[in-house]
Amino acid sequence: MMLPQRFMYKLFFLFLITVYTSQHKPLIAEDEITILFSPEDKPRLHLLDEISKATRIIYAAIYMLTDKKVALALIDAKQNRGIDVQIITDRASADSPYGKVALLRQANIPIYVFTKITKKPTIKNNNRPLHLSTMFPVKLTEAQLQTSFKSFLTQRLSPTETNGKPLFSHLGLMHEKFGIFDDTIWLGSFNWTLSANSLNKEDIVIFKNKKVLNRLLERFENLKKESSLTGPCHPKQLEAIQKSKKVMFGPKRRTHLKLQRMPTMI
Repeated sequence: MMLPQRFMYKLFFLFLITVYTSQHKPLIAEDEITILFSPEDKPRLHLLDEISKATRIIYAAIYMLTDKKVALALIDAKQNRGIDVQIITDRASADSPYGKVALLRQANIPIYVFTKITKKPTIKNNNRPLHLSTMFPVKLTEAQLQTSFKSFLTQRLSPTETNGKPLFSHLGLMHEKFGIFDDTIWLGSFNWTLSANSLNKEDIVIFKNKKVLNRLLERFENLKKESSLTGPCHPKQLEAIQKSKKVMFGPKRRTHLKLQRMPTMI
C-alpha cells in the first residue's frame, strides 16, 4: 500500500530536521549555564564556592585583585588542598595599596604581573595624572623589576622629564577577567574586588565547554609569557601582611598563613 505523497514529504522533512539538529547541537546546554549580576546576585559567594570546589587547578587572569577573602581562599586552596593555583594580574594590582600581589607571593602562589606594552608611547599635552600601570615605555627588564618601589618611580616616572607633563599616553592593560576551576569557566566583567561585588554593575557567566576551555588555557599561557613573577609592589601591601600573623579560613577553622620571607624590593 502506497503512502500519500503529502505524508511522505512530511516524513522526509522530519528526517532532515532530526539529522540537522543531531549534527548542530548548541555550544552549551541551557541548564549548564549560570549567569550572575552584581551586586544583586552576590557573585563573590559563587566565586568562593568555585574556589572551594576545585580539585586540580585554579588559573585566573584578573585585572584587579584586592578582595582579601578571595586571596585567602586561594591560599587555602594552595596550602591546605594542594591545588595548582596560578594568577595573572595587571600592574594596577601591584601599584594599589589594597592589591594582594604581595600576600599571594608570600604564600608561594605564582602571581604574574603583566608588563608588556602593546602601544608605542606618545607625548601628552596636558597634566592629567595617569595610573602607574599605563606609564611604562617598554617591556620592563629584570634589572628594572628588581629595583625598589621608590627607586622605580624615581627612575621611570620623573615629573621633570617633560616639564611637569606626563610623558606617556595609555599603553595598554591586562584587562582580562576570567577564571578556570578544573573544567569550569568563569567569564565576565567582574574584577575580584569589593566594589565589583557590592557596588558595580557587573556580569559573570559560569559554564563548561571543552573548546572554550582550551582557548582560555592557551590564552592564559600566552599572557604568562608577557608577564613577570618579580617586581615591586606598593609598600602598604607588605605593611598589611606584617600587621596580621594569623588568618581565618572559614568560621570554624583557624590556620596559620605559611609565608615566605619577603624581599626588601617589595
